[in-house]
Amino acid sequence: FQGSLGTLYMGTYAYYLASPISFITCLFDAEHLPDAIWLMDMVKAGVIGAAFSAFAFFRGVRKPFINVVLSMCYALSSAAVTFFILPMYLNAMYMLPILCILLEKLIKGEQGRKSVKNGITYSVVLGIGIMIHYYSMYMVCIFLAMYAVYLLTEDERTLISKYLEFILYSLGGVVLSLPMLISVIRELLKGKVSDAGVYSTG
Repeated sequence: FQGSLGTLYMGTYAYYLASPISFITCLFDAEHLPDAIWLMDMVKAGVIGAAFSAFAFFRGVRKPFINVVLSMCYALSSAAVTFFILPMYLNAMYMLPILCILLEKLIKGEQGRKSVKNGITYSVVLGIGIMIHYYSMYMVCIFLAMYAVYLLTEDERTLISKYLEFILYSLGGVVLSLPMLISVIRELLKGKVSDAGVYSTG
C-alpha cells in the first residue's frame, strides 16, 4: 500500500479502487485498460439498474415493464452517464437504492429482534459503502438523513426511539468504516492539507 515515490497508497485506493467491481481492471493488460474501464462501467450500469429495480419492487412497482423502464431511467440518468468518465462515483448510485430499502425496513419494520437485525444489516451495508468510496458516500449519507426524516414524519405512529435507532445504526456504519477513513485522513493531513496554497487555510 505504498506509492512509487514512497507515499502512502491508501488514500488513492480508498478514492479510486476500493469498489469490488474495479478489480475487473486486474484482468486486462495496460494496452487494453480502456476496454476494462468500459466493461467496468457497463457492469456498474447493470448493477445500478438492478439495485433500483429492487427498490422499485420494494416500494410496490410490481409490473415488470414499468419496473424495467424506471430502472433504466435511473441507470442511464444524466448523473450516471456523466459519472461514466469518473467510475468511482457510480458506486454511490448502486448503494443508494439498497440503503434506502434497508433504511425503510429499519424505520417501518417491527420492534424487537427483527429491528436489531435490520439495524445491523443497515450499519454493515452503510459501512461497506463508505469503505467502497468515502467521498461520494458522504452525499448518500446526507440523502439518507433527509429520507429518514421523510419516512419518520410520514408515519403517524413514529416514536422518538426510531430517530435514535437511525442515528445509532448510522454511526455504527461510520465506525465500521473507520479503518479506511482514518488511513485516508492521515494521508490527507500529510499531503493536500499540509501543502501551502488552496488547502492551507482549510
